[in-house]
Amino acid sequence: MNIQPYRWIRNALLISGVGLLLLTHTSVSQNVERSQVDLAADLLSGDYRRVDAALGEIPLDYDPGRRPTWILESGFTANSPLVEALIELLEQETDQYARMVSGEPYEIMPGEMNLSILHTVMALNDPRTIPSLLRNTHTGWGVRNALLNFGPQIMDEAIDCVNHFGISLPEAAGCLGILHEVVNRWPNELDEETYDRITRAALRHLTCQDDAYRNKRVPGRGSWPLAWVLRLAGALESEELTAATTLLADGDQHAWKNCGFDVPPTRLQSAAKAILEDHVDRQDR
Repeated sequence: MNIQPYRWIRNALLISGVGLLLLTHTSVSQNVERSQVDLAADLLSGDYRRVDAALGEIPLDYDPGRRPTWILESGFTANSPLVEALIELLEQETDQYARMVSGEPYEIMPGEMNLSILHTVMALNDPRTIPSLLRNTHTGWGVRNALLNFGPQIMDEAIDCVNHFGISLPEAAGCLGILHEVVNRWPNELDEETYDRITRAALRHLTCQDDAYRNKRVPGRGSWPLAWVLRLAGALESEELTAATTLLADGDQHAWKNCGFDVPPTRLQSAAKAILEDHVDRQDR
């Protein structure tokens, strides 16, 4: 299947989906007429019509003054089968999207319900959703805010996310961005072991150890995670990260080639130089 013509459709449908969700979820009844077990079965049926109908039956409230803006209606509590089904549904959609961005065939679900699934999973406010939400941080749509609401407990899952070999590079970028936020927001939570784990995770991406960086089908896809890992490296005091950053700043041909670039991208190389300059300034103070 030629997926290129569908990319603009995906974006347009996601944007228009906000209005549809407002209509659907503000009019939904407080009481779910069918059992949550039945809803869970429909969510995992593989029939997009049943999936879409089941999502519409889960009662959500929308409040633009809250972060995240979607929450479950007061009085409704999702039980384990429903929570687990929503997580599995989001994982299925995330896997399909990851295949698309890596250049593999992607069978698009009619109506593209990723936005509706994400909003519902965020509304659960359940720690079990953290790994799946981390994989979708790069999408925007308030996912980062939803994750940060869980507090420092997201740290271990974010490190695991970054360390997962085979992760799509957009997903890696989102997880690296969250780790950067964690380091800046909760520095007192970084004991020596956690600091070392974050440093090793950052080094893995700063030196492009994952084969995804050398994907010939989508060259240059590593720009986004590299931009975030450079920021993360700048927030950490590590000789290894500084050495890796120096190679990129100096335009080392092997280092950039290993990251999938025949020529160092000007913006990323400039970012690496700025981080090194800031590092020297901090040492001189």
